[in-house]
Amino acid sequence: MPKKRLFARILDYFLTMVGSIIIFVIVNIIAFNIPTVKNISKKLSELSMSSATYVESSGIQRLNEDRNGLVSIDTMGNEYIVNVTKTSACYHDLDYSYKNEDGTYTDKKVTIEETFFHNPQDYELDNISFFFKKFKVNEPGLEYEEGVDINQYLYIDVMKLTASNYISSDETNYQQYKEYVSNYVILNLESTQKMIRRVARGETIDSIAVAIYDEIYNGYVSAVKVGIDDIENRSIAFLNITNEFNKTYQKISSVIAIDFYISILVAYIILMFIGRLASKEWITIGQKAFKLGISDKNEMEPSFIRMMVYHLISFVLFTSTSIFSMMLTGMFGIMAINVLPHISLLVINLLIIILNITSIIMCLANKKNHHDLSSFIAGLLIKDSMEFDTKVEEVDAYKTI
Repeated sequence: MPKKRLFARILDYFLTMVGSIIIFVIVNIIAFNIPTVKNISKKLSELSMSSATYVESSGIQRLNEDRNGLVSIDTMGNEYIVNVTKTSACYHDLDYSYKNEDGTYTDKKVTIEETFFHNPQDYELDNISFFFKKFKVNEPGLEYEEGVDINQYLYIDVMKLTASNYISSDETNYQQYKEYVSNYVILNLESTQKMIRRVARGETIDSIAVAIYDEIYNGYVSAVKVGIDDIENRSIAFLNITNEFNKTYQKISSVIAIDFYISILVAYIILMFIGRLASKEWITIGQKAFKLGISDKNEMEPSFIRMMVYHLISFVLFTSTSIFSMMLTGMFGIMAINVLPHISLLVINLLIIILNITSIIMCLANKKNHHDLSSFIAGLLIKDSMEFDTKVEEVDAYKTI
């Protein structure tokens, strides 16, 4: 008998969750066609795009070709290594190996346009230098402390590059580029020769070339992460965008959360009436399936008030289905919204799940009084329909005698 009550409860819980997901799809479509909600959703998309556009303007990352997301750090890191190698090859007047469509290679000189020497003051190909040497210098909130040597900070402190792999800043040929192009993006002759084979031809036999490649890549990733951290935590402009985005996200999340709970309520009411039609009693589908009945403590038909309390408590317990529904629909992030100051929707649902577990324990342990949490609070009994001294469905008949 305790197991029957438990299985009935689980069945009702599952049916409520499935029903609410189906109804949510309909409710959400309706909600997002309401002008006010459409405007909030549009504003959220615009702010998301503003955020990505700001990051692109900083140079630390760029938007992809479809302009719907940022290019990965990994992709840009590999591009950076190619640009460093080509810049070094150009500086030393070495041929670079270009791969043909048939898999063969053609060795030829690198053009200026492929290197950091092209419009060096704009850092067209060197996004790292653009961010640390041009963007960050004058951006409110990101400025350096007075006296910081940017080259030392970027290439040694952040990227941790090995100076011996690069040309000396005292070289005569380098002086014409010194104002904008750092010597830490120009490998020395031996390193350049090794890197051409590693980068252009993909050879990994030379362990030194592999080590240089990995050092540059890891240094690039470190620099990007420092740049992103600077933007996210210190850039006044970006923080303003983020604050506005968070406010708008809370609004749209609230709309979706309300849609979920309306859907759960509608699903619960529909299932409650289906149970009524199927059994001619105010019992649930699960209780009907497992041949259970509800009565008051005197085994008489429950009053309207008691049944209202019972179903209200059951509905509150069943709202925890929203956790699983949001997981299944990919909207679990909605759980992060704050219902009360410092209390998120997730915390409230976890508390309700604890109450559900308590109800399950009551189902299994309380054999004498036949209670789960809902029936206990409402002062009702849930028993096998054959256990009642007088069958619940016959009460009305006796009343007419």
